[in-house]
Amino acid sequence: MRNAAGGLWLLVVPVWCCAQTAGEAARIVPTPDTATTPIDAATATATPPASNDIAFTGKLRLRAYVKSWLSPITFVECATGAGWGQLWDAPHEWGEGAKGYWTRFASAYGQHMVNSTLLLTGTALLHEDNRYVPSGETTAGKRLKYALTSTLVTRHYDENGAIHRRLSFSRIMAFAGAAAVSRAWQPPSGRGVNHAAISFGASVGVTAGFNLAREFLNFQ
Repeated sequence: MRNAAGGLWLLVVPVWCCAQTAGEAARIVPTPDTATTPIDAATATATPPASNDIAFTGKLRLRAYVKSWLSPITFVECATGAGWGQLWDAPHEWGEGAKGYWTRFASAYGQHMVNSTLLLTGTALLHEDNRYVPSGETTAGKRLKYALTSTLVTRHYDENGAIHRRLSFSRIMAFAGAAAVSRAWQPPSGRGVNHAAISFGASVGVTAGFNLAREFLNFQ
């Protein structure tokens, strides 16, 4: 019962994000940071842009991929996931105590590695840029909505170098793929489609939480 309640709670934020994302994608209203703007190399050299305003080239994409493996944010995410699993004793076969915690941490880190690898592939193939860019909005409500919808909305570079906001197919693919692949090393109680769905929801929820920190606390 306790595990089921925890799983349902994990799905609340992801479902809300998906609903808001669908609404934003339908309206296709550009925001200040994502308006259709060509990448101008001459301007970039005259006035150095912020790191997230630089076109997401293959070199930057690979650098971000390698950095994500050793980033403090990654370890915080994995530690949080392991702590949540420890709290709900899920999966119960791993037990509690230090051994159970570090087993869950290793599992979370392994899932992160799969996620980041799939995300690297997806962003390269689909020309998507999932780096977080602050909204530039002034009201708390708009900033909140922007931060949460950015969990599943990304910047896309078209063939002319212009930037558009759209549903992040690469991120959804990475979340789903990592949730499915990670079932391979889970004990029997952690396998199955339902547990993969809960894992997917947890990934969306954690990403949404960090987006809020990035938007309101300037957390990078």
